[in-house]
Amino acid sequence: MEEKEAEREKEAVEREERRWREMVEWEERRERERREQEEGLEREAREREERRDREMRETGKKRQGDKGERRVTTHSLSIYLCWDFHCFMLFYQHFIAMLMSRVLQ
Repeated sequence: MEEKEAEREKEAVEREERRWREMVEWEERRERERREQEEGLEREAREREERRDREMRETGKKRQGDKGERRVTTHSLSIYLCWDFHCFMLFYQHFIAMLMSRVLQ
């Protein structure tokens, strides 16, 4: 009796261990497949990007929305400085007008 019970206990433990092993293997396989799929998608995106860049270089076109290098030239700098000075003068003019209206009251 005790031998049969010990045998059944042993078989139950082995079944449980096998079930856990299968579950772990299934999880690992699923994780590996997911990783491989992600790597494949990343590789495809990278290849597509490289192909598009190569085509753009060959045709000499820039990407849509790509402005290239933004360089500060003396012309652009003078435009910004003139705009800053213009805004400052508007503020200064407004400030003087408000001050004079207070003084004249």
